Amino acid sequence: MNLEDFLYGGNQISDIHILEDVIISSSIADFRNQKLSANKEEYEMELPQIFIAACSGKYYMGEDVELEYEGCKVEDTKVIIYDDVVEATVKIKGGQADGTTLTIRKHQEGALDVEIKNFEEIQDGDVTYIEKIQPNQTAKEIKDNIETNGEIKIFDKNNNEVTSEDFKITTGTKVVITNGAEEKEYVLVVKGDVNGDGESNFNDMLQMNKHRLQKKQLSGAYLRAGELDGQEGVTFSDMLKLNKYRLGKISSL
Repeated sequence: MNLEDFLYGGNQISDIHILEDVIISSSIADFRNQKLSANKEEYEMELPQIFIAACSGKYYMGEDVELEYEGCKVEDTKVIIYDDVVEATVKIKGGQADGTTLTIRKHQEGALDVEIKNFEEIQDGDVTYIEKIQPNQTAKEIKDNIETNGEIKIFDKNNNEVTSEDFKITTGTKVVITNGAEEKEYVLVVKGDVNGDGESNFNDMLQMNKHRLQKKQLSGAYLRAGELDGQEGVTFSDMLKLNKYRLGKISSL
């Protein structure tokens, strides 16, 4: 199978875990970037070297190793996934790499795929947040860091659709991505912008202090915007960091 056969959009390979002290002679990164061949009764791809070694009965640290697999079969150096299986697993049993598991998920045509880059996606109950957004970042910067096969729309905190790429993102802004009937919604969190005006300044410090003194509580995305020191909750430490940013002593939050 040549590279052309692998380039079928959206197929995903994930959940690869290799122990740090196991020598790997083939690139896991290259394997992760391969795509499953489409329009076949069976789907096949080359295994990483560590799985090939286990399959061929080689030894790690003098111990026998073997492969367990589900939803697929292994022949020589290839894993072959059955046509009616969406997810298949190959697992090493025994030896130094015991428990190392490869999960291969076949892309379902029409399914919504989303990958968030350079920001952090956090699930909290029923809400999905995109965090680590710096003050003054724009709608274009958000879109440029989302890879998807769906349509991206951005809505301000009042639920009005944003049409300008220069729109300055505020805490509470929403990103909605759709593909057919499938939809994913994200709430954006701008660091330090606890009042949702798009700035991270003295007014936000006042709101953070009111929260700290239990005079007016922050919640949801606005609470998360104030958690600047990596710890849960808004404290005096977070206010100090925002003040350093406000005074230009640090360039980012």
